[in-house]
Amino acid sequence: MKSSNRNLRVLLTLILTLAMMITMLAGCGNSPKASDSTGAAGATANTTAASGSAAATATTETNSEVDTSSPYGKYKKPVELSVLSLDFKGNIQFDSSNPERKSASENMWINAYSEYLNIKVDRRIAEDKTALNAVINTSMASGTLPDVMIVPKEMFYVLVENGVCADLKESYESYVGSYGKLLGECVSSSKDALKKGTADGKLLGFPDIQGAYNETEVLWIRQDWLDAVKMKLPATVDEMLDVARAFKKAKLGGEKTVGLGLHFATEPGSTSESVSLQTIMAPYGAVLGTWQKDQTGNYVYANTADAVKTGLIELQKLYAEGIIKSDFAVGNNKNFKEEVANGLVGMYYGASNEGNGGVKSNLLNDPKANWTVCRIPTLNGEIVPQYTNDAINNFYVVNKKYNHPEAIFKMLQLEMHMCKDATAEETAKYYMCPDNYPAWYLRVFKTFDAADNPLKLGVLINEGLSKKAEHIDPASDGAYQNVLQGLAGNREKYGYVLIYTVARPIVLDIYNNHRDMLVSAYDGPITKNMTLYQSTINEALKNAMLQVVMGADISVFDKAVKTWYSTGGQAITDDVNNYYKNQK
Repeated sequence: MKSSNRNLRVLLTLILTLAMMITMLAGCGNSPKASDSTGAAGATANTTAASGSAAATATTETNSEVDTSSPYGKYKKPVELSVLSLDFKGNIQFDSSNPERKSASENMWINAYSEYLNIKVDRRIAEDKTALNAVINTSMASGTLPDVMIVPKEMFYVLVENGVCADLKESYESYVGSYGKLLGECVSSSKDALKKGTADGKLLGFPDIQGAYNETEVLWIRQDWLDAVKMKLPATVDEMLDVARAFKKAKLGGEKTVGLGLHFATEPGSTSESVSLQTIMAPYGAVLGTWQKDQTGNYVYANTADAVKTGLIELQKLYAEGIIKSDFAVGNNKNFKEEVANGLVGMYYGASNEGNGGVKSNLLNDPKANWTVCRIPTLNGEIVPQYTNDAINNFYVVNKKYNHPEAIFKMLQLEMHMCKDATAEETAKYYMCPDNYPAWYLRVFKTFDAADNPLKLGVLINEGLSKKAEHIDPASDGAYQNVLQGLAGNREKYGYVLIYTVARPIVLDIYNNHRDMLVSAYDGPITKNMTLYQSTINEALKNAMLQVVMGADISVFDKAVKTWYSTGGQAITDDVNNYYKNQK
């Protein structure tokens, strides 16, 4: 990243956004505090003087500045911190008459940062990504960025290129070593999380780690159908296909019985609640939509690997036999879920939370239906790499002019304590209130969590069941009560039983004992080549795969792979390999 390029970007940004900046500032006046309801305009009006940003570089915290008796390293003197993020979304409701939940900038969490940490948070809200980008571009051009910014990956790399990000490595390591045990555990739960925020050897963006691994697919299967054909849960692909044939032959779902339901998807996350070709291809050695190393140690796009050909040829046989529905490539997710709900489907791949999807609908529609779950079948019954959702999509960036970069780690540690290791009284105030108000949603870093949290929730629930407890810890008790109701005969809640006592434990076992088998999508910067070519060439490759499954010669796929590389794929491959080389 050359200085001349950086200066040119800033100059261009200033020219492009000057009119917007003038309009915003004119409309906002000189209000000293941001309004959480004015979106980008309100946020922009208050970026003219980022609090605590006088120093050219961040200073190193000393014991003289903190109360060492505090479990969080509370500042002895008040520290101001301005933070810019997106607006709240979802079912959160504010109450102007209640100071604990008055607004995004006036609530119990803003008070907690002050009480426990002596951090005075000035929260600034942008209503959507477009507004957020406008605020940051404007502020960057004028040199008035907020102290902390919660930004999507694309904007993070823009900030990196412009050289405005503080290096957080030293302050993070120091804080975790002294106070931040829970924070450190959360970071370690996500593979290479810190590397994803590292550029030029510096930790320029702290990863917004979220609950992950819950989209790792398992095989959902009708236990009552298994019983009817006197078969067991399949461990291999051949066993699974034998079960599918038996279901179809017995017409357990009527004339339109689907033994193995397939819904075509080749990109991670493109159909998180439905079966995907991505998972059925995994046993053949290709985790579709991800980048995997070849024999030379270089990364290649898995959809172009030779292993895909083997899988496609096998799927072609299943299509010809009728195991795969003739319209599997043209149906949509909604239609597929309706087939599950209506009792036509005997088994299908789905995320670990599918118990509250099509399975739940079928349980309610058919009082005799009974479902269970098993690990995805493989060629020999041994575990194979498969896709999981452990990606980092947002980063916390600290203005390099800000004096207290460690402040965000104090805030995160406080948040993790109140959401994971708090007393019942603290949980009722800061996590889930007695009236079911989701107080955790008001946190500044509201999405941050241990990546394995969805899996560990199942551990807590199963421990409670083994002890026959009426309640477990307050943060987990809501899910536990749903499981208890499901076990008591409430079919609307029985999906929770399957999720937490069967499906999630399967994924947790992989996470604990075979973590390298859980593969996430490429998590680096979106390059110019990706923007120009990726969507078009991936779609063409997907269509070629479809053609082969439906009967075309495998040469159609070979030709499509060559076209993929010659029309932008090689350039993207070079970008990906350069990124990973710089991560070493």
